[in-house]
Amino acid sequence: MLTNLVMADGGRGPFAPSKIVCVAKNYAAHAAELASSVPTQPTFFIKPNSCLCDFAGPLALPTGRGPVHHEIELALVIGRRLRDPAQAGMDAVAGYALALDLTLRAVQNDLREQGYPWEVSKAFPGACPIAPVLPREALAEPQNARIGLAVNDETRQNDSTALMVYDIERLLYDATAAFGLEAGDVLLTGTPVGVGELRPGDRYTGWLEEHRYDGSIGG
Repeated sequence: MLTNLVMADGGRGPFAPSKIVCVAKNYAAHAAELASSVPTQPTFFIKPNSCLCDFAGPLALPTGRGPVHHEIELALVIGRRLRDPAQAGMDAVAGYALALDLTLRAVQNDLREQGYPWEVSKAFPGACPIAPVLPREALAEPQNARIGLAVNDETRQNDSTALMVYDIERLLYDATAAFGLEAGDVLLTGTPVGVGELRPGDRYTGWLEEHRYDGSIGG
């Protein structure tokens, strides 16, 4: 668990997330690959901060609970406490990072089919590997940034954040209205098409524009 996020300069930052707010199905092609529809408004769930771990790994995947799928995402690190949605603009973002929303897919599907909440499929320890946080000025166009993931040198996800159904400003507004946000909280903005299984021994590379991050799964 990361109690303080790691910064791009290698130091530990001032950011100690109280929670990770995630949005479901914010890329239409990803919703389609799950045989699902796009929500008519941003739909959120929360990962506890115990999910945070170093993107580089080696990651420890749960055993005996079915396949673990990768979902690569642009993460926003919140810079100040937000209670009023009208004040939740882009200037509230202190930095950006690349993150994985790891998902127990069979567990999620089973719970969804039964009509039960499926948050447990995304809330296990280590379910949110996050790369070092880049300062806000390091990402010139967060709403038109390339994110992707390759596993064992095979590109699986590679798309632009311009394809989000609900843009970053809308996510900030709605997440603030729903939960309130604290300085240091992490807001995941959704994953593009191409999610798939991770297995013990896999190697992976994620990218956010020109910034690349390597990692591995424990054997």
